[in-house]
Amino acid sequence: MYGNNRHHGRGGGHRGQDRMMGRSLVRMMQPAMLILLNRGPVHGYALMDQLTEEFSIPVMNPNQVYRALRHLEGVGAIESDWDQDESQGPPRRVYRLTSDGHEMLDFWVKDLEETRSILDRILKAYQEDVS
Repeated sequence: MYGNNRHHGRGGGHRGQDRMMGRSLVRMMQPAMLILLNRGPVHGYALMDQLTEEFSIPVMNPNQVYRALRHLEGVGAIESDWDQDESQGPPRRVYRLTSDGHEMLDFWVKDLEETRSILDRILKAYQEDVS
């Protein structure tokens, strides 16, 4: 299974395991983005940097972030407009949280707390089994 070398993909990880890890990171990206936007308006590239620096969520492809931003904007959680400040070069789209976004963030926090509780029980059971 996971220990069998013939199932290992590029980089030594199991392909299924790599896909699971990728989905987990993408799932964590949305609440992390909402938390960052809760602090104030930000443009996409700064958001990518903050995701990596603050939450250790690697952004391998900027399209992931922009797709997530478009989705959040589509559901009304965030809104955007163009920053016309000429000192920063060409105009950039700046994103900010809406009142619906605050509600979504509250939902995510509750969901993450429940997930953490489940993860704690899973890890505890594993640790008891290997001890």
